[in-house]
Amino acid sequence: FGGRAESQRAEAQAAKDAAASAFYELDTAQRDLRISMETITAVDDSPAARHAVADFEALGQRIDQASGRYIQAVDATDLDRDDLEASAASRARADLTAAKDELLNVKRELDRFSSGLGPLLGKAETQLARLAP
Repeated sequence: FGGRAESQRAEAQAAKDAAASAFYELDTAQRDLRISMETITAVDDSPAARHAVADFEALGQRIDQASGRYIQAVDATDLDRDDLEASAASRARADLTAAKDELLNVKRELDRFSSGLGPLLGKAETQLARLAP
């Protein structure tokens, strides 16, 4: 039985590592996009810019939800416990895999949103360049 528990623990740890990677990728992408949004809002108050800000805020809520689920999944099971049961490790693996999948889905949404900002961002960067001394 100990071998099965160790195997389940290893799979859960791999799922935890994959979820952590997805979490950090999403966090970095959100931070980078926030800078782009600040660039746009600094010089553009058009309806398109306001719509982009509202969409970014909605995405931020989705990111917060996915991040919260990831943190819950990480905190739910101590994978380093000596007496970790195979069933608990298996459940942790499933929860962490689901959290990772949700983080990756939100990251894809964020990437799609980001790619659609090209025209607004280009216009804003041009306007800011004109303002620079």
